[in-house]
Amino acid sequence: MDDKTIPKLIQIFKDEKDKDIQKKFAQIIANLYKALPLPSEIRQEIIKQFKPYDFYELAVLSECRDNHEIILDDDFEKKLFEFSWEKLEQLHLTHNLLKFGSDENKKKVALVVKNKVNQFADVDDYEVEEEEEEEEEEEEEEEEEEEEQERPLRKQQTKSQIKQKAKKTLSLIRNILSRQEFDREQKEQYNEDNEKEEKEEEEGDPDNEEDDEKNDE
Repeated sequence: MDDKTIPKLIQIFKDEKDKDIQKKFAQIIANLYKALPLPSEIRQEIIKQFKPYDFYELAVLSECRDNHEIILDDDFEKKLFEFSWEKLEQLHLTHNLLKFGSDENKKKVALVVKNKVNQFADVDDYEVEEEEEEEEEEEEEEEEEEEEQERPLRKQQTKSQIKQKAKKTLSLIRNILSRQEFDREQKEQYNEDNEKEEKEEEEGDPDNEEDDEKNDE
């Protein structure tokens, strides 16, 4: 590729009015700049093309720290794993943010995603498999309406890959937060979840209370 090709692609991206075509050029530019900072004049526009749920492209761009601020703009870390699809891509994105990010961004992301990543690392194989089957059915329905570009990371998305990537990401989180802080956070979350479940059981089973009252009489 000669030196004039990228400037031409950037100019086409900036001038293009059709949103779908513009996005395809954004994908081309993102892959050309993999692990490199996007040009400052188009960085925000390119990244906005992929937010909030084009996780493959965001994962590619997150290999460069210079792209992180715009990726994480508007508290984007809080949206990670809110979507049920592309779990592996979301883990790749999270892993890159934790591996290549600034200390401040690493901790910010780690605190938000730690519980969800821990669930992926501990989840039973059959649970992941069931979720994937449901997602595949949804994707098939969507593909009947609109053809999507093939994405390499989606082809071989398996339960073992998700668990393996989650464990690697969890290791980064523990190093960032320190094991003691991580364990404390996990214990607090565990206690909160148990309290919530107990409260829901108490509120959702009034018949048992009536039976107890009758037995007391």
